[in-house]
Amino acid sequence: MYVIKANFLRISMAIIATASISHLAIAADAYPAELVSHALLPSQTFISAPSDAPKDLQVSGKYTTGKLIEKLGSVEGKSAGRPTGIKLPFPGQPVQGHFGIQYMPDGSYWILTDNGFGSKANSLDAMLFMRQYKIDWDKGVFEPIKTIFFNDQNKVIPHRITQQDSDRRYLTGSDFDPESFQIINGDIWVGEEFGPWLLKFDSEGTLKTMYDTKVDGETVYSPDHPTLQLPSKPDDKLPLYDIKRSKGFEGIDDATL
Repeated sequence: MYVIKANFLRISMAIIATASISHLAIAADAYPAELVSHALLPSQTFISAPSDAPKDLQVSGKYTTGKLIEKLGSVEGKSAGRPTGIKLPFPGQPVQGHFGIQYMPDGSYWILTDNGFGSKANSLDAMLFMRQYKIDWDKGVFEPIKTIFFNDQNKVIPHRITQQDSDRRYLTGSDFDPESFQIINGDIWVGEEFGPWLLKFDSEGTLKTMYDTKVDGETVYSPDHPTLQLPSKPDDKLPLYDIKRSKGFEGIDDATL
């Protein structure tokens, strides 16, 4: 993952915001910009699951082929059908890929990890978490500060989750698909796509509230919503849902919360 230095982003966005449409259309003016630094987080960056997490979560990527594979590094990873050279299952949890990012007043960054391996069905052992980093722009490296693993230990979720009977009830990529977040008054608000829902966690990652998405007073459903069921016969009417898969809260800002 590449992150462009925050000041550079602010300057570039300010230029775009203040430039008139006519200037953008005819490119009458030049606005020089220089990339002054970048930082790289290697794709094969893994972290250990918490010590109190079930054994199933200590190794991830066991279900990416559609069946259980337990031998570490025995399956070639693929992207859109193309081999990646990366072998699964993984020892621990992969930190990438990333979706939401927030720059903090202390100069650190919080970054949200996506739901796992691409779908609800193959991400049963992918933990949901976010990490705080200090980025050393001179060295070009990420320095981890803190990891928050999301959980439902207070049993807020009304439907069954992957780790239903575990004590901490850590959440996985089969439970939610987080896409965006905001940190407001110590709480972490996460926009996700399986519901789609808006989720409110405390500062340690414990779920406090989950909100349905409503349009004109009616709840909106994605095809991954856990209350939907397949028809009992091939010629039965398909279950109703309102939005396409992966069309939830791709971005949220604090003005909407």
